[in-house]
Amino acid sequence: MKKILAYLLVISIVFAMTGCAGETASNDNDSQYAKTDEKITIRFFSNLPDRSTGQGKLEQMIMDNYCKENPNVTFEVETLDDVSFSQKLKAYIASNNLPDMLYVNSLPAEITPLLNSNALADLSEEDYENYDFIQGALDGYKFDGKLYGLPRNTDFMVLYYNQALFDQYDLDFPTNLEELKHCSEVFLKNGIIPCSLSGQEQWPLALYFQEVILKTSGNQQEIYDAVDRKIQFSGNDNFIKAIELMQELTKSNFAQEGFAASEYGAAMNLFTQGKAAMYYMGEWDMGMATDETLPEEFRENVRAGYLPAFTENGKNTDLVAWYGGGYGVSANSKLKDECIKFLNYLMKPENWAKLSWENGLNFPAQDATKYVSDNDSQLQKDLVEILANASSTSGVDFYDSSTSEFMTACMSICQNAVSGNASAEECLAELDKAADTAKSDMEK
Repeated sequence: MKKILAYLLVISIVFAMTGCAGETASNDNDSQYAKTDEKITIRFFSNLPDRSTGQGKLEQMIMDNYCKENPNVTFEVETLDDVSFSQKLKAYIASNNLPDMLYVNSLPAEITPLLNSNALADLSEEDYENYDFIQGALDGYKFDGKLYGLPRNTDFMVLYYNQALFDQYDLDFPTNLEELKHCSEVFLKNGIIPCSLSGQEQWPLALYFQEVILKTSGNQQEIYDAVDRKIQFSGNDNFIKAIELMQELTKSNFAQEGFAASEYGAAMNLFTQGKAAMYYMGEWDMGMATDETLPEEFRENVRAGYLPAFTENGKNTDLVAWYGGGYGVSANSKLKDECIKFLNYLMKPENWAKLSWENGLNFPAQDATKYVSDNDSQLQKDLVEILANASSTSGVDFYDSSTSEFMTACMSICQNAVSGNASAEECLAELDKAADTAKSDMEK
């Protein structure tokens, strides 16, 4: 599998907003962003509903600044959570009415429908030679020699934890499954949820499923070989063992009651409110450390570590990591040139990468070394260390590595597997069936 460059070189529900308001993102007044008197409204479709924290805040900051520098431009912003976004995007594609600019996930199951319908405008790769994108970050957006989007994140899964709760009960952060179980037992005895999981959207549990298999087998490639039908899911000792260990944790109340139906925000709230000691999610939630709406005690104690190895074959430092989300422009937009101009502005290093890092909002897909400082939060430092010390990275997550139909089936199967609603053998048989169907569909 492809490896992500050791990032930072080890530190070397729908709403619309018309117009712009908010914080200033940059003081850049380059002449390339020429001012005109023509009034322009860009329809912008985002998967970031929260505009006050995290990446949504960052997206809005830069958008607001662009409007200040270009008074003739306004944005009509539509935002939805990930699941609703995917559903609405399918409707937009089917009706040939794509918004002018939009979030684009470069993972195959997500971007292929857009490419098959010729919905995305191609970009000039030469324009981004000085944008400091990490090696390989653009690859997911390249097809037939053309570039169709720009990435915003370096994504990887971690186990967030509350250092204060670990200290309170004299616990060290776990480095293996037995230590994880011990921590879980101590927290449960004291009325604290060991780990908060988000299951309603299904994809967090699919990523957890993949990482538990990785931390059991120590083999990044095996699950992809099963998707590609080089091997079977069924009867695989590593897969069976991983699911059984995962289900043992579930039965021991490792996660909150009803986690399979727990919505993303609700799962995070359990952690940020101190009701859960750990929280499994991606690096994109690093904004928790700088979100002033959260208790100061929490912000000072939020940390991140590896999901520990489940067997001696697994490695703590193996990561489920990829370049996923980013932005693209509608090929049929009447404002295509203006949208590309804004996209270039949005992703300029001094805008996206600099503000991402300095505000602790996001882990960019661009080299942010020059923005590292002593003022970085401990959480930022933890995340840098986790990625820089990764012994291997997965690349595209396994459920996104085939067809969109496989992705849908796979996420449901993984939800059942983690929840314990089906045996290991039953889940693996269903994965074989979904993978066979996907292969057949791709060969037609």
